[in-house]
Amino acid sequence: MSKLWKNIGLFLLISASVNTAFSQISPCISKLDSNEVIRIARKKKVYWTEDWQCKPYLKFDSLRCEWTVTTCKINHTNRGDCKYTNGCTVSTTATLVINASNRRVVSLKKNEHVIHNFE
Repeated sequence: MSKLWKNIGLFLLISASVNTAFSQISPCISKLDSNEVIRIARKKKVYWTEDWQCKPYLKFDSLRCEWTVTTCKINHTNRGDCKYTNGCTVSTTATLVINASNRRVVSLKKNEHVIHNFE
């Protein structure tokens, strides 16, 4: 009886390894290049290259088949509660994720951080 269980276990092990060996992961075929990604990011107004901005960062993830664009900018403002102090420094970070196969925006996140200038 134990020989039967060994044969069944061996059969299951071989069938599992053959199944994973022949299953193929579909390759990521990107329809976008970096220039098109920059164009999409500018349409969404998250690609900043002026003074006081961080350098934009483009990254392609071949496993998820996505482009990621990360940018940031730093501004000064005297609006709102900032008018009672010496103004505020506003740091804005934006992350845009674009699907490379169908050119659609997966997510867009903007994070704004306000720092009061008490000098």
